[in-house]
Amino acid sequence: MAIQFSFRLTREDFVTFYTYVFWDSPQNKRKRIWYYIKQFLPLLAFTLAFYYTGVFNRNDIFVFLVVILIIATTGLSLFNVRSNTQRAAERIAENKDNSTLFEDCIMEISELGIISKTNYSEMKYGWPAFIRKNETPEYYFLFTSAIHAIIIPKRAIPTPAQKLELEKLLLHHISFEADFS
Repeated sequence: MAIQFSFRLTREDFVTFYTYVFWDSPQNKRKRIWYYIKQFLPLLAFTLAFYYTGVFNRNDIFVFLVVILIIATTGLSLFNVRSNTQRAAERIAENKDNSTLFEDCIMEISELGIISKTNYSEMKYGWPAFIRKNETPEYYFLFTSAIHAIIIPKRAIPTPAQKLELEKLLLHHISFEADFS
């Protein structure tokens, strides 16, 4: 049985996908950990340098200002990485050369694979084309490479029966290992 539905990706959908691929996905856990470790190394170096140079033996206000400055710069670098990734995605989405990402799309999913049609293109994917499937509360991401995926917003699937059928097809055709690779 084939499932057919239509939708239009929004800029927010693209930003969510891009942020997921380059920062949030489980595959990026090691990358995130190393990033955070590298952000704390300068904090540790400054603390040791200040301790051994006697800066902490100075005026309490000076020490307080230095500590606040170090903590603020470290905190900003920790919290800005995700928002920087989102801003990069927004710039890509705003580029008029990428406007075809946001065209109306008709998607058909069947035992043979996935067909995605817009006014300008038709893409056909057999099930072996997919190397990984990730699911969030709002999306299915069906990856054909490390950075390219078909984005299926769950809001686009009109009925619970179609959603169940889609999940059966995904479970049957995209291996369990592909979910965690």
